Amino acid sequence: MAPDINWTPLAESLAGELILPEQAAYEWTRKPFIARFDDIEPAVVVMCATPQDVAEALSFARRHDLEIALRSGGHCFAGYSSTRGMLINVTPMNDITVDAGTAKVGAGTRIGAMTHALIDHGAVVPSGSCPSVGVGGTTLGGGIGILGRLFGLSCDHVTEAEVVLADGRTIVTDHERDPDLLWALRGAGGGNFGVVTSLTFRTHPAPRMTNFFYEWDFEDAAEVLKTWQRWAPAAPEEMTAGLGFTAMEDLAEPPIVELFGAMAGTESDTLKLLDDFVERIGRPPAKTQCQEMSYRETAFYQAGLLSAVNNEVLETPTGVIERQGCRFTKSEFFARPVPDEAIERLCAVFPVGRTPGEVRGLEIAPWGFGYARVDARASAFAHRDVSFSLKHAIMVPPNAADGTKQDAHRWITGSWETVHPWGTGRVYPNFPDPDLSDWGSAYYGENFARLRQIKAAYDPGNTFRFQQSIPVG
Repeated sequence: MAPDINWTPLAESLAGELILPEQAAYEWTRKPFIARFDDIEPAVVVMCATPQDVAEALSFARRHDLEIALRSGGHCFAGYSSTRGMLINVTPMNDITVDAGTAKVGAGTRIGAMTHALIDHGAVVPSGSCPSVGVGGTTLGGGIGILGRLFGLSCDHVTEAEVVLADGRTIVTDHERDPDLLWALRGAGGGNFGVVTSLTFRTHPAPRMTNFFYEWDFEDAAEVLKTWQRWAPAAPEEMTAGLGFTAMEDLAEPPIVELFGAMAGTESDTLKLLDDFVERIGRPPAKTQCQEMSYRETAFYQAGLLSAVNNEVLETPTGVIERQGCRFTKSEFFARPVPDEAIERLCAVFPVGRTPGEVRGLEIAPWGFGYARVDARASAFAHRDVSFSLKHAIMVPPNAADGTKQDAHRWITGSWETVHPWGTGRVYPNFPDPDLSDWGSAYYGENFARLRQIKAAYDPGNTFRFQQSIPVG
């Protein structure tokens, strides 16, 4: 905890709220989405309602030599949106203004709120499906989802950003004003250069989509994945068909294989593609769902698929918040199919050593098309010429014994190692992995050198730093 500090001057300078450990709101405002990081307790939480609040918080932290962390949603896989110093939370900045072809969105807005506000105007910005994720965080690291193969990343649609710099200045960056900073924010902006307080996006008309969910018994896992890796990335750009392996808490329930996603098209066109996939596998699914929906219905449907693994709850005065337990995650991009024998090893490793209360998952997502239309040097986001991504995840209860947590980390490392030799060595920036040694190259590729120069220009004192923050110079 911080030494004895008089917080009153900061509290009185804010339009938002300063929250200390003795206040009732502290517990639910300081906890992140992933309960693994609950023991990182900040000295203070600053709920910033304006850019000036951010500037006041940064100035106060600098005078008192306080470590800072930035948060818009708190879903960071590595805990970088938590700190034992000052937590600067921008969630009160959640206004949304929609105009013809554009939307200005406060960086604290959640994906669910943005999606439904835009749908009211018949518009969408491609983004993720988890409604509680902060728009600021997901966009600054990329922003993937069911519309990505059709329209591209969230960050590809950012035309303007309002940013509070380390020296307290608030600037607006676009393609003409501070264009280097906008370049860096679009793919590497999460906590590295300043505090983003709003983003302006290009929008698209909201499409009707056909949503689907197919399930196979786990004994078919290898054949399904062998077929998927050649079928899903080559499917039409309108279709995003992810593949998942899931093992839930109850050991009596066997793992399952899930094909899930949506297509911007009719149900009949979608079924033709799905029938082709099933025919290629040669093994029928145990369960199927396929239904054409409005985009609003699609958002609810996709969010529901994700909520199945939110196995923790936090009760607050504003309602119950879904969370995840002690989660470990590793991931990688792939540019070529994984050999059959490696897939068979991956499937064999998946169920080994399961324990009660543990959740395991693999999520394989197709890339290409919209993701690849932007040149790898046109923004900081470097991962354009890839076929798919594979994410390994495991969760145990937050109160699990240290040995159980170590076993979970050991399993996920082993799962990752079974296919790593065929990966690109590159990692999606929004899936940070503290185990990575050459993380600069993994997250940013050939753009890392330019990012270091931009860091030196906009944050020469390295105010915005964490374990894997971009270094100065």
